[in-house]
Amino acid sequence: MRMLKLTVVLGLLVSAVANCWAQPVALKFDNPEGRILQYKHTYRLFYFSNQAEILFGVQQAGASYDDDGNITFNSNFSRGGTFEMDVSGEWESREEVVGLAEDHPDSLMDVTRVKATILKADSRAVLAGKRLSFEQYPDNFEKFKDRAFSWFVNSKGEISNFEPEFYAYRLGREDLVTDLFLAWVPEYSLTLPDKPVSEGDTWTGEGAFKRRIEYRRLRNQDVFLNYKSLYRVKKIKRNKQKIEVEIEEEREVSYKGWIDVANASFVVDGKGTGTGKWVVDATRGLVLEHKVKFDITRPKVMTGFVNAEGNLAEIPDMVAEVKVNFERKLKKIEKE
Repeated sequence: MRMLKLTVVLGLLVSAVANCWAQPVALKFDNPEGRILQYKHTYRLFYFSNQAEILFGVQQAGASYDDDGNITFNSNFSRGGTFEMDVSGEWESREEVVGLAEDHPDSLMDVTRVKATILKADSRAVLAGKRLSFEQYPDNFEKFKDRAFSWFVNSKGEISNFEPEFYAYRLGREDLVTDLFLAWVPEYSLTLPDKPVSEGDTWTGEGAFKRRIEYRRLRNQDVFLNYKSLYRVKKIKRNKQKIEVEIEEEREVSYKGWIDVANASFVVDGKGTGTGKWVVDATRGLVLEHKVKFDITRPKVMTGFVNAEGNLAEIPDMVAEVKVNFERKLKKIEKE
């Protein structure tokens, strides 16, 4: 009888512990003042299309505009050949929470200011299978080394007011800030659920990120990345120190970006789909790791300058595809 009672008690204790560990997990981002995190980022954009001759130089193709602002080409110009370009880069950031965003209208809520200093940075371009030299591709992410950016962020991970802490014109190409924004800011955080989650739970979220191209030739033009995502909790790992939540993402995207490499300058605008994976430290409230990739199939491809009406001209009969990959990983917690 005593053995039976002991077995029942042990069974109840094991059941209670299991139920405790199976409790839903609340996800939020914590930004305590003074916290310093170091992240490593990698980015890659791959572009492929027909009509290489046009992309290498519209003026070389005998281009002109008709009365409606549409682009036309010299009848003697032969359009053909394929165009392939691969742009990749990486950077490491030291991100410090410097305090409440007192100059933000929501400063009385949960908005804090983050200052990120770029510790290392580089990018490169491969055109038609050949890597471009520094002379051919001088305006790259290396110019960000030792420079700082700041933004506002709340407990949902939502960013606003992303700006350089220096005069962008000192880069020689102010639009490099736009390139970094489009690669980095939309992937800073996922859309969090509005209630605690367990393994297998799903929710939806969306985001919209837009920035003006700081380049006179493309005046009044914006780049953007908008997404609508479905998230699913794949796994929850618990130990004495922290709770890690692994999340899968499926997304639909709308993307517009400017590609300006060597003699090729053009804008792509289209829709696509992608997948992502997030690993979140639910105890500390921060992202440990993030990977995402998406494809844009048959985007509009437009010349890299505006016409007399201030609009971009679409290049006719263009068949293109764009692939984007991004990874972000926590390298070091310098200060809690």
